[in-house]
Amino acid sequence: MLRDQNVLILGETGVGKELVAAAIQDAAFSTGAMTAPMRTLNAAAMPTELAESELFGHVKGAYTGANMSRVGKIVEASGGTLFLDEIGDLPLTVQAKLLRAVETNRITPVGSNEEILVDVRYIAATSRPIREMVISGTFRRDLYERLAGAVIAIPPLRERPEDIAPIGSALFCGLVDKLGIEWTTHVTVIEGHLHRWLGGDAVRHPWPGNVRELENVIRAQLLSVAKRTPSASHESPPVKDEALDVPERILQGKASLAEVRDWYVRRVVETMKGHKNKASNVLGIDRGTLNRILKGTAGTDDGSEQ
Repeated sequence: MLRDQNVLILGETGVGKELVAAAIQDAAFSTGAMTAPMRTLNAAAMPTELAESELFGHVKGAYTGANMSRVGKIVEASGGTLFLDEIGDLPLTVQAKLLRAVETNRITPVGSNEEILVDVRYIAATSRPIREMVISGTFRRDLYERLAGAVIAIPPLRERPEDIAPIGSALFCGLVDKLGIEWTTHVTVIEGHLHRWLGGDAVRHPWPGNVRELENVIRAQLLSVAKRTPSASHESPPVKDEALDVPERILQGKASLAEVRDWYVRRVVETMKGHKNKASNVLGIDRGTLNRILKGTAGTDDGSEQ
């Protein structure tokens, strides 16, 4: 079958690498070059034995706990695309086995001696400095060259301030639909505040969490609307939850971006019951930045750490 070249997508956490991968897959699907849906594997912090099983599958009894055979992501993606998210975190031993799969279009499940023929286009992505990793020997050069048929580098949001307003507006409309919020007068007022904010304070913010952080801030505004607006299927408004309620100063567009950020960060930490690692993942920021925000020492220009 006709297969496009492999693609490597580079960019900081939260810039939208998976969306780019999905767009590439959709384009290939529309031309008939791909016949199967895109499968995804996130290699971040995945143990070696689990990464092998997820990628290549395993046979029953291959290791302790393997009570039944399992088909791997590569076989599932045959005829289409496998999206390897955070490929820079894939263990070196698994990189070697993946290289053979990319080169030969054949895989061997864990614990098996039989090869399986596959037909897969690979799209890989990473927020890590993978070229430097190749030089230092922590990522295989031959695998990098196989995956980097085409390289797409997505700049961080702070380097493309002209994109903040259109992205923010698109996120707002998409979240209104996704959250099932009726387009009331209150929502229109929020939209007006949003447009002014997107053209002002938002442009000057460094956005360490990139598009994901921008989406989180907009979602916070809309969640407040969802709690204040009666559902069409209810005669009375829902019970007010002070822990999730947005301060009037933010709703009225009088709060600075730092105030909005600090409020939302604390709300996410509360939602995660104080688990800072989980909160950091949701927010798309590192623990150091999170701790400084919680201590009130981050400032408006903080967030350089990735």
